[in-house]
Amino acid sequence: MISQPVRSQYWARRCFGGAVLCVALAMVCGCRSTSAPDAATPVGRQPVIRPDYRDCVIPANIAPLNFVVEEKGRQVRAKIWSDNGSPILVARKDGKVVIPLKAWRELLQVNLGNDLRIDVYVRQKGQDWRQYETITNRIAPEPIDSHVAYRLVGPVHSNYRNMSIRQRHIESFQQRTILPSRRGGGYCMNCHTFVQNSPNMMTLQTRAGKLKRTGMILVREGQVTMVDTRTPHNSAPAAYTSWHPSRRLAAFSVNKLSLQHHRSGRSRSVVDRDSNLGIFVVDGGNVHSAGVIADPDYLETFPSWSWDGKYLYFSRARRTWELDSASAGPIEGEYDQRQGVPASYETFQYDLARVAYDIDTDAWGQVETVLSAREFGKSISQPRVSPDGRFVLITASARGTFPVYDDDADLWMIELATGKYWPLTANSDLSESWHGWTTNGRWVLFASKRSNGLLARIYFSYIDADGRSHKPVALPQEDPAFDGAFLKNYNAPEFITGWVKIDAKQLLNRTIMGPDAPTPVDATSGATLQMSTLPE
Repeated sequence: MISQPVRSQYWARRCFGGAVLCVALAMVCGCRSTSAPDAATPVGRQPVIRPDYRDCVIPANIAPLNFVVEEKGRQVRAKIWSDNGSPILVARKDGKVVIPLKAWRELLQVNLGNDLRIDVYVRQKGQDWRQYETITNRIAPEPIDSHVAYRLVGPVHSNYRNMSIRQRHIESFQQRTILPSRRGGGYCMNCHTFVQNSPNMMTLQTRAGKLKRTGMILVREGQVTMVDTRTPHNSAPAAYTSWHPSRRLAAFSVNKLSLQHHRSGRSRSVVDRDSNLGIFVVDGGNVHSAGVIADPDYLETFPSWSWDGKYLYFSRARRTWELDSASAGPIEGEYDQRQGVPASYETFQYDLARVAYDIDTDAWGQVETVLSAREFGKSISQPRVSPDGRFVLITASARGTFPVYDDDADLWMIELATGKYWPLTANSDLSESWHGWTTNGRWVLFASKRSNGLLARIYFSYIDADGRSHKPVALPQEDPAFDGAFLKNYNAPEFITGWVKIDAKQLLNRTIMGPDAPTPVDATSGATLQMSTLPE
């Protein structure tokens, strides 16, 4: 059974109480006008609106870009129009522009490649109408993938309560839960990964604490199993994961992370004391690795397969500190005992590397440096290769590989054929990270904290044939004021091409809350994993 769609008003009620719900219901009951005002005083600028849906490139299959007009006056009228089709006219008394879904879809579909124009009129009580300059956005001819999966997590890092993995239909406002939180907390869920945006195969890493249910959840064509990827040579569970396009194996990282707090400047940061890469073979049920991706002299993390499966990209840096074999923690050399982290970590940077791989012979090539941190001047993390293999999109920051806490973290594009690189114009002055590509290679999504520096929201940016980005659009909400009051992060968004069709409660009960321990992998014999089908 598929869980019912969850509306923004439902979340408003859960989070903010009945007063906000009344406002949301009033929004739905707003009236539509039959015309723009007969007379209005021109204002020589565009209106201030939130979200800032101005001068953007938008997909034709996105939900209505509802917005709040942040000008004096609550009475608002808006005309949404283009070269073809009937214009949409909306009248409101609460300062919001909420666009009918059906009319919006029809207007955008008959205007692919054209400009979408919005005329906004505002009036204060007892005064004349004011008309602002027309807002213009361009409708891209290429669609965006229809769904997005993400983790909802609070801004407090040390509490697992009310954490969940969710999915959203980008073309409407429907939401569903993939893995719900458990009342009372007690476990962490992270690093959900799909095979080239397909909802039919995914992994999800869990850290179950006292429940002793740490492992990797594997969902494949309606079947689910939970696997413990730890081995005698690998005491930590899998973290960042990337599927080979063959669906036969996945590359994953193993990381020794430590959270650090700061008295001034950045509030916190995450230090990766040690990391390497491994391979999980699905049908063999085993874990193995190779020296080129698990060199003891290097830290390797954030694996990412090219779409043709011929290369594995990852972040890589030579470690400058010694490790205690018992605790895998730094003990000597460049090590600050007071801080508990390597003393050089504030300037520690990662290169972008790749290695060739032949899945038929299980043969690895030699590691190549695609872009060195010394040349680039920044630390490189979260590489994602475009579907056509021309570009690699990365996150660049001053240090380390945990850019979500760094305000200077930006997205950069690398052209593989020429070695040229440039920042995306979609960047802001605050953190951008956790990005991914659509299957057609014309859109990227990412998490950005540009709205307030604390809470991440999902944005989409159009990428043209030259790899240049355009001003992004925020994931639209049915109530355009919702994001401004919602106190959770949209974390690690991933494009998917349809719903993940797994019953959320049964997935929880068969994995994290199940009676049996996760199936252990075999690092040597390759024991077969037992797959079980969830009941309908």
